[in-house]
Amino acid sequence: MTRSDDESRRRNAIPANASFVAPSSLENQCHHYALLIQRWRALARQTGIRIREFARADDARGFYVSTRALGTENGIYISAGIHGDEPAGVVALLRWAEQNAARLNTIPLMMFPCLNPWGLVNNARRDASGNDLNRLFHLETSPVIAALKRLLLPFQFSSALMLHEDFDGQGLSGASDIRRPSGCTCTIRAGRSRSRRRRSLRSNAGSLRKWR
Repeated sequence: MTRSDDESRRRNAIPANASFVAPSSLENQCHHYALLIQRWRALARQTGIRIREFARADDARGFYVSTRALGTENGIYISAGIHGDEPAGVVALLRWAEQNAARLNTIPLMMFPCLNPWGLVNNARRDASGNDLNRLFHLETSPVIAALKRLLLPFQFSSALMLHEDFDGQGLSGASDIRRPSGCTCTIRAGRSRSRRRRSLRSNAGSLRKWR
């Protein structure tokens, strides 16, 4: 093993007691759902935010994260990973939360780190049953979407952010939330580059900077 190889291993290792890992490690393991939840649990222990299970499907447990400032009105909804082959939002949300750990509980947040764990692990847009979860909100056929809608029923959010990844797209696009005029639903699009996935990760992380 060369010296450069040894240095690379040290740089990309995950310390047992660390809350953060190097960005390269985070990107390289972006489909590792168990590690993702491990990192969110570590952040919860560090900050006092709450992480709770809300659904089970495809032999996986779905979790949501809420801060102490969250009430039933004027909160901020953020979700990621509804399409498992779009891990940029999953990584960006975790990284943003870790980087803002000291002030998380001052922001009224309800966050869903990954709505499609099976899809994330298998790098698939759809769930194990072949369903596109983002097309099922008008139905009750998906256990995850049905549980999500029940959970959200008491809440009136002031804004919502659904993180997606489109590494073949160009620029930035967004759409108004038709249920709440003050809300915003955004889709982050990253331009083509040699490292398309890596650029998407940076673009999604940038979308969260307004809350830094």
